[in-house]
Amino acid sequence: MLSQQGPSHNPLTRLAYWLGAQPWVMRRSTQIIWLDRWVHRISRGRMGLLAIACVPSLTLISTGRNSGQLRQTHLLCQPRGEKLSDGYAEYAIVGSNWGRHNHPAWSYNLDANPDGQIVVRGKTFSVSARRVDGAEYQRVWAELTEYWPGYLMERRLANREFSVFILSR
Repeated sequence: MLSQQGPSHNPLTRLAYWLGAQPWVMRRSTQIIWLDRWVHRISRGRMGLLAIACVPSLTLISTGRNSGQLRQTHLLCQPRGEKLSDGYAEYAIVGSNWGRHNHPAWSYNLDANPDGQIVVRGKTFSVSARRVDGAEYQRVWAELTEYWPGYLMERRLANREFSVFILSR
């Protein structure tokens, strides 16, 4: 489980995985999101709570489907595909929305306009998003829940199927 995320001996990584499977953490999402944004702001976009714990994350920059304005969201991600000198060729993201019953706004934005940008470790890349469905969804979902088991608990809380996107550079 921890092999792709970084050093398994890092106690913060283990703590992040444990916390990610706790229902009470989902109820504290507003405070966690505020703290994560604060860390991003003071580090000038180079660091977030997940990065501190050596858990892969990115900032998604998408276009609002109604407003047309750029929207930023910090997300857990699963690096996929070819490893490049400055990151990975693809990243999987999940519309878990902290186990809430509604889909996150960014998922609707990507459906309306799949072109966007991501910021990974302070570097910005253009991406194209593709929603995963059908048999591919089942395969990718199994990989994602092995990668981040907390998604299973969040899905139970949300009582809905999560949207999954592959972001390709």
